Amino acid sequence: MGLATAIVPTPAFQPFGGSWLGSILNQEFNAALTGAAFGGAYASATGGDIGQGMVAGATVWAVGAGVNQAIGHAVGFIASGFKAPTFANGAFYYDANTGGWITLGNVVTGPQSGINKSVDLNGVTQSYTYKQHELGHIPQGTLLGPGYVPLHAASLTVGAIVGVFTGSGVITGSQRSKGSNLSI
Repeated sequence: MGLATAIVPTPAFQPFGGSWLGSILNQEFNAALTGAAFGGAYASATGGDIGQGMVAGATVWAVGAGVNQAIGHAVGFIASGFKAPTFANGAFYYDANTGGWITLGNVVTGPQSGINKSVDLNGVTQSYTYKQHELGHIPQGTLLGPGYVPLHAASLTVGAIVGVFTGSGVITGSQRSKGSNLSI
């Protein structure tokens, strides 16, 4: 999934500022722009009305971003033992004793005590932190819109199957393909 956002850039405008509410609205705005581009391109390729395609795409992607954020908050709230998140740099963080991290929308859930550590990939320390890795999932959600959660689940499932068959284990197998041992 990381390859998709490396190839296709996503907007990261912040017209609503950097507050927690602004972050939610910025996420919706950028998702709508991305969806409008996809919807317009699809309408153009199929002979449809480009304006209508853009509106439909923007609507679907904005709803998808909202659902992704809602799922992220639900997962974080439950996993953290029903604690409120902290907010920093455009993302919500739920401190949860989960052994790793997961990012849905702009919501990161996992043990905050280790999120600023460098990623350890099979014993080799990487030049980026788990936090940087997790924040990289935010543009993936913008790009993939309503497909992000199912595609993320499919990616983890395939990686876990590979891990089982290679003997590296479910978690390591699911993360090796994404460049990390612990974060999702």
